[in-house]
Amino acid sequence: LTNSKQFPCGIAKFISKALELDLIAEAQMIFNAVVMNPVAKDKEIEDVIYGIISDCSTWKELENMENYQFLCMAGEAYSRMGMRAKARSAWKRIMSHADWPTEHLIDAKLRIAGEIIKERKYDEMQTAEKLLEKAKKEIESSSSTSGSVYAEVLSLYSEALMLQNKHEMAISMAEKAMGASNTSQKSGARAMYILANIALNVEKNAEKANRFATQCYILTNDADYCPMAMAISISAFRALAKTQQAAEVLKELSQKYPLWLA
Repeated sequence: LTNSKQFPCGIAKFISKALELDLIAEAQMIFNAVVMNPVAKDKEIEDVIYGIISDCSTWKELENMENYQFLCMAGEAYSRMGMRAKARSAWKRIMSHADWPTEHLIDAKLRIAGEIIKERKYDEMQTAEKLLEKAKKEIESSSSTSGSVYAEVLSLYSEALMLQNKHEMAISMAEKAMGASNTSQKSGARAMYILANIALNVEKNAEKANRFATQCYILTNDADYCPMAMAISISAFRALAKTQQAAEVLKELSQKYPLWLA
C-alpha cells in the first residue's frame, strides 16, 4: 500500500474504481488498511481521501464509504473546497450511525453546527442550537468524552444562542465553557469574545466588555476570535473616551491580523 509508485494516488484510484463497480466492502477494506498502516502519514491518508473525492464521479459512490475517518475527513475536504452542502452530507452520514461511538456522533454534530455558525446562516441557527443541545446532553450522560470537547460544545452552543439574541442563556453557556476542564484556546477565546460582545452591545457596559475582550486576545492567540475581541476593545475604549488606548489596540490589530481589516 505504501509503494512509491502506487501510494497515495494509485490507492485512491483503486478505491474509487471499486466504489464505481459497487465493490463497497472491498473499497472499505482497502481504505481501512491504509488508515491502519503504521507507515502511512496523516498527509498521505489525506491525499488518498482527496484522490477518492476527485476520482468518484458521483456523491452516491462516496456515500457508500461507511467509515468514520473517511466521512469525517471527506467533510473537511469538501468544506475547504467551499462545497458546504456535501461537507454536511458527509457528517450527517456519521450521525445516521447510532451504533457508532458516542464521541464520533458528537464530533459530527459539532462540525455541522460549527459550519452553520461560522457561515452565519441565521435561518439555520436553530438547527445548530438543537444539535449542540443534544451533544451537550450526550456528553453529560457519557463518561468517555473529554472536558475539552465539552467546552467546545458549550462555547459553540453559547455562540448559537447569542446569534439568536438569547443572551442570558448565551452568557450561562459561555461561563460554563470557561469553567470546564481542559478548555482549548479556541473554546476559551470564543467564550470570552461572546461575553465581551454581549457586555458591549446588549448590557452597554464598556468596562466589562473591555475586560473580557482584553482577556481574549492576551490569554489566547485564536485567529478567528482574537481580532473580533480586539475590535470590541477598540469600541469599548472609545466609549470610555480612552482614545489613546483605542489607537494602540487598533495598531496592534493591524499588525497581528492585517487581513482581518482588509
